[in-house]
Amino acid sequence: MVWLTVTDESNECATTDSVAVEVILGEVQIDLQAEPDYVCQNGSAILYANATGGTGIYEYYWQASPPDPEMAPFDSAVIITPEETTIYKITVNDGFSSPSSEIEITLQPNPDTPAIEGAETTETYQKEIYTTEGSDLAYYDWWARNGSVVAGQGTKEVTIEWGAPGNGTVYLQMASQYGCFGDTSLLNVSISTTGIETLEGVDDLKIYPNPANQMVHIFYELKQDKDLWFSIFNPVGQVVYMTGKQSQSVGRQQMTLPLEGLTNGMYIIRIKSDSRQIHYRIMKQ
Repeated sequence: MVWLTVTDESNECATTDSVAVEVILGEVQIDLQAEPDYVCQNGSAILYANATGGTGIYEYYWQASPPDPEMAPFDSAVIITPEETTIYKITVNDGFSSPSSEIEITLQPNPDTPAIEGAETTETYQKEIYTTEGSDLAYYDWWARNGSVVAGQGTKEVTIEWGAPGNGTVYLQMASQYGCFGDTSLLNVSISTTGIETLEGVDDLKIYPNPANQMVHIFYELKQDKDLWFSIFNPVGQVVYMTGKQSQSVGRQQMTLPLEGLTNGMYIIRIKSDSRQIHYRIMKQ
């Protein structure tokens, strides 16, 4: 009811009248969306409930079947972590009506990552092909310890270039077409030195002391001017020290490499020329 009073200011006479106004509210509409509309095992998604119409003042209440104990039930947007395929129901109350809407969230299983096939023995800096079995719709995430994936990432066949002498490992984790990752498969690889361990023009090479503590000295004789590079690798093939290019002249030469700060254990010294490289094992004490 709306009341209107009119007053004549000259004589202060007033009259009042009223009219009944009927307010018709539109129905509450619910736009319910999920991002994404599935989850992987131990994964989560977000549900959004956007209400329009009605009074414009809304209260939200979520329910899940089967129950989702991690869900906050009174927000317009909620994070869900279902343990199986679940139906979620949202009820919106605007003070006059309480409509509801439902959405089903599908639980997608994590795949079983297949085994890795390929060479279990190789040589330093050799390239090897590794394969696996599985769906063509899946994504295959490869990586290597003491090696690098140089071709085929994402597919069922990759090429890995191995590093320094010692041990390496190929790892594989498969993701389904829904982005669900399985467990990790691995294959251990033994890496040996190449058949030729000489540097042309480098003679009488000695490393002293071995075992070493603070530093190690490399003595050698050059038969010609040569550029050399010196590196130290830890047992898993990571570079822990390297020099830049050392341009050296004919004659007796010496190079000192620092070991201070390295943990005790076995290391590989690599001496590389433009065309070849040699490796020596040393012990840090």
